[in-house]
Amino acid sequence: MRMEVPCCGGIEAAVKNAFLNSGKLIPLQVVTVSADGRILD
Repeated sequence: MRMEVPCCGGIEAAVKNAFLNSGKLIPLQVVTVSADGRILD
């Protein structure tokens, strides 16, 4: 889960990188939340 603000994109990228570098097949789903609490995707 991440917020729609740009700074959360870096956290998402770091998590994706960690998953790739682990060498394991781990399911990952990213859910983006707006500043007012709506789920965007």
